[in-house]
Amino acid sequence: FCGTGNNGGDGFAVGRILHHFGYKVQCYLVNFSSSLSEDCIENQTKMDQIQKVDILEGIGSIDIKAKDVIIDAIFGSGLDRSISGIHKTVIEYLNQLNNTKVALDTPSGLAIDKAIDSITFKADYTISFQLPKLAQLLPQHEKFVGKLILADIGLHPSYLKEVKTNYHYLDDYFIKKAIYKRKPLFSHKGTNGHGLIIAGSQGKIGAAQLAIKACIKSGSGLVSGFIPKFGHDIIQSQSPETMLHLDAKDYISNIYLDLSHYQGVGVGPGIDQRPETIKAFINLLRNAKQPIVIDADGINIIANDAVMHRFIPKNSILSPHPGEFKRLVKGWKDEYERLEKQKDYAFKYQCYIILKGRNTSISTPEGHVYFNSTGNPGMASAGSGDVLTGILTGLLAQGYNPLESSLLGTFIHGRAGDLALAKESYESLIASDIINHLGQAFKSIQDE
Repeated sequence: FCGTGNNGGDGFAVGRILHHFGYKVQCYLVNFSSSLSEDCIENQTKMDQIQKVDILEGIGSIDIKAKDVIIDAIFGSGLDRSISGIHKTVIEYLNQLNNTKVALDTPSGLAIDKAIDSITFKADYTISFQLPKLAQLLPQHEKFVGKLILADIGLHPSYLKEVKTNYHYLDDYFIKKAIYKRKPLFSHKGTNGHGLIIAGSQGKIGAAQLAIKACIKSGSGLVSGFIPKFGHDIIQSQSPETMLHLDAKDYISNIYLDLSHYQGVGVGPGIDQRPETIKAFINLLRNAKQPIVIDADGINIIANDAVMHRFIPKNSILSPHPGEFKRLVKGWKDEYERLEKQKDYAFKYQCYIILKGRNTSISTPEGHVYFNSTGNPGMASAGSGDVLTGILTGLLAQGYNPLESSLLGTFIHGRAGDLALAKESYESLIASDIINHLGQAFKSIQDE
């Protein structure tokens, strides 16, 4: 089903190519007019030489069998208005069919960078040209996009570099070439940094264990944990590589350590929100002279006090899941507003926000947003965020700056989850599986 613009031309080209490979193809031109684009005219003419294009003025002549694949090439990424008329009628008709559906570049009706109220083609697969479009990365559009596939159409790298945008997409090439740093041959534990994880409470000592283990497995030369008194034997028996500092009580009540001794500090997993813990956390923020990683209960404590936001050390990394971020910014009406609030918060408080989820987004103090390409639904389980906290802390400890740590940590976290999925299922994948595959994840971005 082809429109009259360049996306329609792509549709006719796909029809011609499928015919060449032996498929039976029927192309429909939706709403014939004299204002076809040059690409559309050229490719329709070529298709007409193979099989006559059916010009649709209604849905009466559409003939679709049960096993047919429907390809949507009606509107492309340039659409910025609501769909009406014959286009709306055709899309409504196609959406009610159970056939496999594929959208070229973007589902018709889905504006790529803003919310519009429009009928939208519901695709099982979307083949986006060269790069994803912003709308395709937002959760509210999953029912339209389906599985996103990127197709390299040969845009020149120099052209891509010239495009001005605040939105970026993390892939292997970028991580390998711009972020990852191989350890020097003469490095030792003293040059690989010292990470500190402040975590744990009754019933949540596992959060401390996961974060500490992930910090160790991410390359920090030394790793210390500050945990409640009762957790000593639990953590020491599971992580003999860890040096432990104990609170005097069975919960976090007085973080007495000098943070200047640590190159990476992560705080929040499972610390709970007792009054003494909140006071200790506030003192930590006010005394910190370097960026720190804040997660879980640390974020919730900040969200519950309007003044606390101002105490976040400059260039710190906050890694909320959507529920925590909603508490932090008091909600949003749609994913576009959520994205704006994420950018605004990072700018206002000069920090990095890693909003976890599918296509995890990382916003920077300068107004940029990076979307991650790794990860899978199996990672949406307890403890996965604690693992990310450990990875981020370990990278900061090694000398990666907060931006590099945010991008590399998010990418590696997702890559380890993807490698774990090769042995597990979405249902069975757990946080420990992510830690166990960190080695393979780092190897995947190392050039031989």
